[in-house]
Amino acid sequence: MSEKSLICLVITTVSSKEKAQEMAKSMVLEKFAACAQVSQSIESHYIWNEKYESSEEWKITFKTLSKKVRDLEDEIRNIHPYDIPEIVRISTTLCDPKYEEWVLKQLESG
Repeated sequence: MSEKSLICLVITTVSSKEKAQEMAKSMVLEKFAACAQVSQSIESHYIWNEKYESSEEWKITFKTLSKKVRDLEDEIRNIHPYDIPEIVRISTTLCDPKYEEWVLKQLESG
């Protein structure tokens, strides 16, 4: 396992499966991410405008390179339907070398 991984995970949520699939496809085709995983629906609970809310959302996890993470986050902000989108970045410390090589190949070609 690589001790200094170049891979970052970026997570966001959206209000529909269709929007999640659209964002996932766009980010992969535009080479902001090597992979995007759309999870099953989740139930979110939060305070918005001083009022308790709960809603169904879909989580998207993007796999990208640390050098591309800011561009990915900027693009999420540009196309996201929420006023304040959830954008959580997770820097990895361990990554399978072959998977890291695959991510590099996907994002370096183009």
